[in-house]
Amino acid sequence: MIQFQTAREKPPHLDAAVPQVAGFITTYGNYFPNGTQRKEYLDAVGAGGSNIGSGTILQHPIKDSWWNSVESTSDYGSSIDVPMLVVGGWYDHRTDDLISSFQSLTTKGGVTSRPEHRLLMGPWQHEHVDEATAGAVTYAGAEGVAATETVAFFDRYLRGIGDGSSGGRVKWYDIGRQAWRESAEWPPAGSSNRVYYLGDGGTLDTAAPEATSASTPLSYDPQNPSPTVGGANFQDTAMPSGPQDQATVEARGDAITFTTAELTQDVTLAGKASVMLYASSDRTDTDFVVRLTDVAPDGTSMLVVDGARKARFRNGVTSQSLLTPGAVYSFQVDLPATATSFKAGHKIRVVITSSNYPRFYANRNDGGTLYDANAPYLVAQNTILHDATHPSQLVLPTVN
Repeated sequence: MIQFQTAREKPPHLDAAVPQVAGFITTYGNYFPNGTQRKEYLDAVGAGGSNIGSGTILQHPIKDSWWNSVESTSDYGSSIDVPMLVVGGWYDHRTDDLISSFQSLTTKGGVTSRPEHRLLMGPWQHEHVDEATAGAVTYAGAEGVAATETVAFFDRYLRGIGDGSSGGRVKWYDIGRQAWRESAEWPPAGSSNRVYYLGDGGTLDTAAPEATSASTPLSYDPQNPSPTVGGANFQDTAMPSGPQDQATVEARGDAITFTTAELTQDVTLAGKASVMLYASSDRTDTDFVVRLTDVAPDGTSMLVVDGARKARFRNGVTSQSLLTPGAVYSFQVDLPATATSFKAGHKIRVVITSSNYPRFYANRNDGGTLYDANAPYLVAQNTILHDATHPSQLVLPTVN
């Protein structure tokens, strides 16, 4: 972040920079993605000696005028005019910020430097860029790539040697194929959305549901929340992080799964997937959490990416609207950007819960003041609908 902020001041002797695992500045979404509090992140900030998490941040759980003032300088792209190699990882909690910063540089940045910026995205975690292992997986060809690309970039812009990169403008790692790919932009041009519909019996299929009535119950007890097992955790050494088998999550009674048939050809996701859920609750507020996994032939359900949506923020994060118990609403759960190929012989799975703790705060379902420590714990009986009128679905941006 300091590299971005320094470049913005246009120091005359700055010729190039390589910012890693961060965007221009902290935003509302860093603390409240889709309105859901990132408890684990706030706890980490507090452990570092700052009271911003327990104080200032929690006083603004809605994207209000305070956040607008914080983010008024969040887009530095137009004021930066030096070449940058932006480096991030698919299992980093700042992936979306970093990518949007790169996109701003290439569309709004100084005319001279716009074509010079590069993006490198590997299978890495926040504090472990350039390492071969993330979570439970060791990735071929992932180690040392950021260092090599950095040297090539500095050779070009500090020494006038080479073209600044060993590859294309955007170099990204395909998690499923364990291979590097290149594209002129991110997301890659020519991508198209592939839709998979949730269906009866836990199916996930490209054919839209035809049933006039179909649903699956989803129970949630905030005093026994679904545990965080893997993912883009900030404290990625304090709990299982990165890609992890979701067997323990799926085996609980508070998780429902929807799985495709065995794939006959590779499906390559490159970009931001999303899940549209049609659901109801017997409470005035609750959460919906989605984990996207890659199911191997041996049954391992490896986490690819996950996300959450707080029900009261279903219409956006600038205002809140409680639920009417029993009424059906649509909830869009946006997932962070990633790149992976679900290979032939594998299956794609969506795991739905109403918690992911301690990554996210466990919603008490009471509908009262947000994050009130004295609020009661209420069990929620939620329902996911997946019929012709309520076609809950997974949307994957795919490329060849």
